[in-house]
Amino acid sequence: MFLPRARAELDAVGAKPVARSGSGTPELTAQELTIARPAEVGRTNPEIAANLFISVNTVDYHLRTVFQKLGIASRRQLTDKLEAG
Repeated sequence: MFLPRARAELDAVGAKPVARSGSGTPELTAQELTIARPAEVGRTNPEIAANLFISVNTVDYHLRTVFQKLGIASRRQLTDKLEAG
């Protein structure tokens, strides 16, 4: 019911649907990516928090969620997982 309508709407505006990758990697939210990218290049939680005007606890929470979603245990593994996703 909704799929044909969505396709018609996309056709009407000249857009193409984006195919999902079959990698099985869960998608990260915008906030999670905003926090994961600086962590990936070696920024500390306090540095990330200061740059984003959020608490260190919030950074910690989102990084734990990112690690859980990506199935990793350290920041070193972030680069491989974020590039693959």
